[in-house]
Amino acid sequence: MGTSNFDTSEKQRTPSWTDRILYHSNPLHSTDPTWIKSISYKSVNDLTTSDHKPIYNIFCCKVRKVNHAALADITVNVLRELDRFENESLPVIEIVEGGQGINFGTIIGMRACTRELLIENKGKVLI
Repeated sequence: MGTSNFDTSEKQRTPSWTDRILYHSNPLHSTDPTWIKSISYKSVNDLTTSDHKPIYNIFCCKVRKVNHAALADITVNVLRELDRFENESLPVIEIVEGGQGINFGTIIGMRACTRELLIENKGKVLI
């Protein structure tokens, strides 16, 4: 540490670059192998505050132009479709026996009061 020399301790470690830079082929550019190209991959030997040296890579890559109007339209349509799907996915429960409500009669504090009822899911989603 403090120099760019090899490790002079008993371990005699070789200099280590701290990180690796990972990138992958983008399937959208599978027919264009030059869509991204590594121009320079180096360590920064001038930094001596650690026995590890930071690294950097310079890439040359092709960037598509974003059609912001089309992206906004697609986003609105996807959100609308997700909202519709969510609304259709809600269960619809109806009381089959017992009418429109449940009569618990007179309720006295701290005394259990139970009733049975039959409900049916009338919605499209199984619960």
